[in-house]
Amino acid sequence: MSGKGKGQLGYGERETIERLIMRKESISGIGRAIGRSPSTVEREIKRNGTDSPAGKLAVTTRSICVHQNACAQVDLCGKGCLTPCRKCKDFLCNRLCPEFEAVPCPLLEKPPYCCNGCIELYGYGCTHPYHFYDAKAAHEKATDRKVASRMGIDCTPEELAATTAIVKKGLAQGQSIRHIFAANEGKMCCSWRTYYDYVEDGLIEDVSNIHLPRKVRYRKRKKSGGQERGIPREALVGRTYDDFEKLTEQQRL
Repeated sequence: MSGKGKGQLGYGERETIERLIMRKESISGIGRAIGRSPSTVEREIKRNGTDSPAGKLAVTTRSICVHQNACAQVDLCGKGCLTPCRKCKDFLCNRLCPEFEAVPCPLLEKPPYCCNGCIELYGYGCTHPYHFYDAKAAHEKATDRKVASRMGIDCTPEELAATTAIVKKGLAQGQSIRHIFAANEGKMCCSWRTYYDYVEDGLIEDVSNIHLPRKVRYRKRKKSGGQERGIPREALVGRTYDDFEKLTEQQRL
């Protein structure tokens, strides 16, 4: 079943995604079940997942900091403790330390790109940040983004910067915007038409109309200077239906 032209995902489709993830279904299998492409499912899980939906946070153990081995922070709790904070059992350094940087989970780089159903997580052995996919939270997040899109750019600054980098590289090779977006499908944060609008509105600093050779060649359409359509009013003097009603029977014949 093709997923083209179906628009945005609905709440029912997101519920199906969450249910099939828990059943260990593959990304391709989930896509077939809801009639969408695997890339759409992957993007949905990554983009609309959340770190801690209600009732899903099963583990409260500390996260591992990338600076753990070399960390020398002490007394972050303000109690005069001289024990290194990384060894403290009363407080979590990820809540107190301003320099805390969690080690990302390598499993999140592989399907299903979330912690749903992870054995390590529910076995209380995980020390990485969590990323769950919850249908309700995902739908609310997507809805909020849709509302916000009416007020500005519908993507994060990082996503727009990545898209602009791809566009600039393609423009340097003499490619058109449409070709660049077609060749990099799934990597762009918007459609080529929307990107043109962003450029036109001056929302992208590194790209302007002068960098778009095809757009520069386009000429503005000239407004038609012909005569107005319809019968001129002066030609209707004495020829309206009211004038006809005033005529006698003989005059009408």
